[in-house]
Amino acid sequence: MNTHAFSPEHEFILLPFVVAGVFHHVTHDFLRTLQLNDRVELEPEPNNKYDKNAVKVTIAVGTEYKMLGYVPKETAPMVGRLITNGYKLHGLLAQIHGFDMTVVIVMQKAASHGP
Repeated sequence: MNTHAFSPEHEFILLPFVVAGVFHHVTHDFLRTLQLNDRVELEPEPNNKYDKNAVKVTIAVGTEYKMLGYVPKETAPMVGRLITNGYKLHGLLAQIHGFDMTVVIVMQKAASHGP
């Protein structure tokens, strides 16, 4: 896993959310390997047969990514649009209580271009 140090000079927090569907994708043993501030990736899944606005939440495990669940359906359209429009978003694990996982969405600040 990749633990991430939040950098307020370069990033800001958009919003927290509880990851949907964790119990479908994660085992108890895998849950024990997760740590607060582990970085998670947010990836739109426009070909999802249940929800064209779905945004999956994954975490790096070695050289592969493991599915944790999804951004909730109420929040997913906005998150997906931001990513599709080029905003650099990722998440940080903020709370882990069994299969209840809270992630905060972090967005990189735009680089400033001189005075």
